[in-house]
Amino acid sequence: MNKQESVQAATNLVVIHSEMSLLPCSQLSVLRTSWKRAISGVVLLLVALTLMSGVLHSHLQYSNTSALPAHRDSRRLDHDLRANAPLIRDEPSVSHVHVIWNNNDQWFQFRHLLSLLSIAKYVSPFRLFIHYSKSAGAPASATDDYQATYHTWLNEAISTIHILNHVVEDHWDGIYTTEQMAAAAVDIMNREKSPFMVITSSLVLHPGVSRFLRSNEAVRSCVHVPGRFLIASHVPCQKVVNENATVTLLDNSTLAYSIDDLIIATEMSSWTSPRASLQSPLEHAKIVRDLYYDSREAIPPPERHAETVIPAIAHYIWFGQLNVTFFGMLSVVSVLDIGGMDAVVVHGDNEPVGKYWEMLQKTYGARLSFHRYVAPDSVWSKTIGHVFHKSDIARVELLRRYGGFYLDWDVIVLKNVQEFLHYDAVIGVDMLAGIVEALQTSVMFSKPEGTFLTELIHTYRDYNGSRWNYLCCILPAKVSEKHPRSILIEPQLAYQVYAESFGAELLSSRATHWQQYYSYHVIDPKPDTEAAYDGVFGDLSVTKLQTTFGDIVRHVLSTSALRSLL
Repeated sequence: MNKQESVQAATNLVVIHSEMSLLPCSQLSVLRTSWKRAISGVVLLLVALTLMSGVLHSHLQYSNTSALPAHRDSRRLDHDLRANAPLIRDEPSVSHVHVIWNNNDQWFQFRHLLSLLSIAKYVSPFRLFIHYSKSAGAPASATDDYQATYHTWLNEAISTIHILNHVVEDHWDGIYTTEQMAAAAVDIMNREKSPFMVITSSLVLHPGVSRFLRSNEAVRSCVHVPGRFLIASHVPCQKVVNENATVTLLDNSTLAYSIDDLIIATEMSSWTSPRASLQSPLEHAKIVRDLYYDSREAIPPPERHAETVIPAIAHYIWFGQLNVTFFGMLSVVSVLDIGGMDAVVVHGDNEPVGKYWEMLQKTYGARLSFHRYVAPDSVWSKTIGHVFHKSDIARVELLRRYGGFYLDWDVIVLKNVQEFLHYDAVIGVDMLAGIVEALQTSVMFSKPEGTFLTELIHTYRDYNGSRWNYLCCILPAKVSEKHPRSILIEPQLAYQVYAESFGAELLSSRATHWQQYYSYHVIDPKPDTEAAYDGVFGDLSVTKLQTTFGDIVRHVLSTSALRSLL
């Protein structure tokens, strides 16, 4: 019985007893009414006191520092609660931290996000400001296509660090030199009225800074490294009392700033990335993990299961009418006879046609099937403009639902890939993207309902139809950084070559580099490229070529069910 039912039962009991009275009717009526009112008042008072007790208990519980819930994510500190709770005694030694955007940095990189995260975690100020000059411009994404879609760290900082504020300095001419940085720091110092810190945007603080800020040394003096940082734990700070910070090398490669042998900051390089820091034993990698993954410990590689968790089914997608070429036929043959897949399913709105499709059907029978699947027109209520993006979204959707091995029609499998069926998901790197972090979904594996593809679908909320590489290369990289154990990244999963260099790479020269890769991918084959080699493919003379592609064709067909073509 709940509280409301108990109150109702008590009220009913009072009414019954009042009706059993032997008083005259006139007196009974008056007394009954008064008695009911009195009892009702008592009951309401008890209920009110009970509710107030719960609220008071809750207030006292969360006003007590020891009762605050344990905090793990430094990027979501509830500074507003701290600012308004007088019983919380762990006041920050520095109330405000000011970050000066260095205009020598081309765009907002991962190391700049680390800088802001280190401030939120190790200093825990009430407010965090990033200053930039109006003339030189604000921190921004890169202008290069791949760089711009990958380096979205500023957006991540804005969405996860709620104490972050932007300050446009109209009177600054840009921050390019040490002198300009120092002048900017003095300008901020003259305006501050609280204990503060000023650092440049390339510095990442270390846990030691928290110990230093709470020491007597920090309270007595200002610490200054020209052009890098200024700590003023008492205001006004009319002059720099101490310049006892020394510059050393951390891990023999990273600049570190120390005070009395206590490292308080490092200068992270532009190549710093989440992936490069996952298992590294170096100290700067531990700092990266502490800030981005909330743990200094090395992050284990993806688990290899004893049993296979991915079905041995290969998936292809084509929207429109596909006339299977010799290259497409070679792809299907390679995935079945070399890759070790049990079956192939072709998804699309029209069943493929052509002599090579008929040849495949006759040779492999039930191992080859067609599944009618209509191309998606939208994702998260956003219209999908390009057919390439429709394929990108469809492959993720289908592979997440059924599990298996997805590959494009222009991919030839060179080795057995059954080993990858023991992982939750596997993907290759994009060798041609221009940034080492990019991945490619043209060749990938996943178990049904896997974490990686589930999270990848959620990122499509930010679908950007203007960039062709956004879905296939950049978003997978971002998801793998957030969930590093959800997917194995295999650098040799696919060798890539652009269609424009198809002739020189495959038909005119001879190389053996392809033998160390699991597959060979000719990216974005143009109609004119296929037409140029249609005669070669048509009479199968390509099998006689003493070139790279001739070697690959013979490698695939020599042990296949179609070796009679040689």
